[in-house]
Amino acid sequence: MRGVLKAFIVAPLVAPILYWAIALALALADPNRRPLALEAPLSGLGYVLAFGIPIAYAATLVAAVPAIWLLRHAGNRALAALLSLGAIVGLVAAFVLSPYLRGDLFSVILPPVEGAVLGAVSAGVFWWLLPHLGRNQAGAA
Repeated sequence: MRGVLKAFIVAPLVAPILYWAIALALALADPNRRPLALEAPLSGLGYVLAFGIPIAYAATLVAAVPAIWLLRHAGNRALAALLSLGAIVGLVAAFVLSPYLRGDLFSVILPPVEGAVLGAVSAGVFWWLLPHLGRNQAGAA
């Protein structure tokens, strides 16, 4: 039970941190945005975490019951099923939040494809953190 709780706590943090890393890399690659990106990269992380963590945990709560069901019933296909579920939840989150993340003060750009990738990566980390399906047994399956 402790490993499952750890997976539910840690895995949702991956999406906002990965979102920030991608945004920072894109800003560093753009010569016009590079000075601003280098000025205070950790404050950008703070903003992303402030908005991203509640969204990530809400998405995790929505996906929790289907994820547990998949892990119990999917057998050898558990990882693929969990990654698909994560991608679907990330895609839906991007579509649902799209009109609400654009404002006068700032906007958060989350394309559907990026939402799906962030959801799938979070689901992969969730699977990796589980004690009975973690990396120690992944090669044996």
